[in-house]
Amino acid sequence: MTRVQHKPVIPENASVEQLRGLLQESELRFSRLADASPVMIWMADTDNLVYYFNKTWLDFTGKNFTELAGTGWLKCVHADDLKVFDQVEHKLRKRESYSCEYRLCRADGVYRSVFEIGTPRILPDGVFAGYMGKTVRGFLSNIY
Repeated sequence: MTRVQHKPVIPENASVEQLRGLLQESELRFSRLADASPVMIWMADTDNLVYYFNKTWLDFTGKNFTELAGTGWLKCVHADDLKVFDQVEHKLRKRESYSCEYRLCRADGVYRSVFEIGTPRILPDGVFAGYMGKTVRGFLSNIY
């Protein structure tokens, strides 16, 4: 399988102002793409504290960003399923990709099974930058 890579167009001798504009446009493009996705998308920092949720995540849980940020999103996970994240912990320490299933509380208070895939973010210079992932609503689940 061939991977398509996007190379940003940065003009030679670009001013700081031009670079800021390009960065803003890139962030806006990502945000619009993520918010249009039916998949719940998130990003976490190097301490595994989540700092980004797309609109689909917010709509599914009925929570706002402040309620979910950091480890707040864990309050939406069914108490019996929190042990799943103990099993994922060794992958996080080794900065490896992981997948898991758990029940997540919808905005209406009903728990639904979800499947999550987390992938380490590695910068071009090889530095670990945290995790990003996707959470898909329950069609794969064999838990509840």
